[in-house]
Amino acid sequence: MSDYYLVQRLRRQHETSKPYKTGFDRFFQLDYMGRAEFEAGEAFRSLGRIRDAGRMEVTVRTLTVGDTTREVYFVANPATADTKWDQFLTWASGDQYAKPFRVCEYTRFPEQFTGEEKVLPTEAWWALDTDVAWALTAEDAQELANAFNTPKGS
Repeated sequence: MSDYYLVQRLRRQHETSKPYKTGFDRFFQLDYMGRAEFEAGEAFRSLGRIRDAGRMEVTVRTLTVGDTTREVYFVANPATADTKWDQFLTWASGDQYAKPFRVCEYTRFPEQFTGEEKVLPTEAWWALDTDVAWALTAEDAQELANAFNTPKGS
């Protein structure tokens, strides 16, 4: 199984929509993924591991999928970012055991990456099993880093 199996779709919170939100929830809302794996507290465990590991930072990486090459704004702890990116590339290209982008639930990432998905935009993705996230714009990625780096209750 891929290291990127539990990938959570994320959408930005609008500042006026829920002023009572704090921490990560102040920045992003998690799309309903419809599987027990997502409802059993994995997001909370991943967030805890992320905050225990230290500050998350944005790096710009280049990804090619088919005929499309573009920048991916990768949000990870600097100490593990290169290793996690290598795992991401394996996930994106597939291997002898799995097709490219194999996940527990549909992410819409390949379609958004190539510009084919326009109906239900997802602004960012969070790999709950590898404690990294990514976006296709610098602004969304910086918001992700801010969300991960914001203490609970802030």
